Amino acid sequence: MRVIRACHELGIRAVAVYSDVDRDALHVRLADEAYPIGPASPRESYLAIPKLLEVARRAKCDAVHPGYGFLSESAEFADVVRDAGLVFVGPPGDVQRRLGEKTQARRLAREAGVPEDRIVLAENGSVVELSADGVGIVDEIESGVTFVDGLGVGDVHDVALRDRRRLAEDGVLIIIATLATRNGGGMTAAPELIARGFGEGAEPLLDELRAEAARVLETLLADDVDEMKLLQEHLHDTLGGLVYDRTGRRPMILPVLVEV
Repeated sequence: MRVIRACHELGIRAVAVYSDVDRDALHVRLADEAYPIGPASPRESYLAIPKLLEVARRAKCDAVHPGYGFLSESAEFADVVRDAGLVFVGPPGDVQRRLGEKTQARRLAREAGVPEDRIVLAENGSVVELSADGVGIVDEIESGVTFVDGLGVGDVHDVALRDRRRLAEDGVLIIIATLATRNGGGMTAAPELIARGFGEGAEPLLDELRAEAARVLETLLADDVDEMKLLQEHLHDTLGGLVYDRTGRRPMILPVLVEV
């Protein structure tokens, strides 16, 4: 959804793809065009490179953005898009291969002349201090210190540096859902929300977010999508987009899924 909004701000037509389970998703409604690419299983839809290229050809696209997750770190996908005569919005395949492993990335930084004290390989949840004196991971959190914000599942593609002062303005939203691992699975109760920084009068929005979280999980679980990472990503993107559409804010979204 962030990519679609950026395209619209630049006057660029946005084309989206969706699996059967996402036919009513927000990104489908926001795009100028949207094409179905298969069932809920990512292997048969979002990871099916031939289907994605076919949509790009049918829609007469000039460029392909891999999105966040799925193929966003696939060097193969970057190569295939380029070989199809399209622009890949992201690092080329050879760059992804060289920087995809931390030890090699550190070595390349050294070879490029980056001082050792300026090379920081941060993990999700790290608190990073950026200053004129350099960059480093710190233990003490102070106002204005930047930290690494992601889904908490170790994915580099979902990590972003967030300034705590801006975060205080945008707020934090934690979604907690309990999933059963027996008797067919499913949610054991309606999702709970913990919201900070949303201000007074936010209850109608929180009710809408709670209902949307339940809808997303129920739809995905009904289609046998039970991989935690995918469930988290769908919650993260759908609820984040909904908050932005209603308020123009970009809160930190933290989906917490517990199996019992």
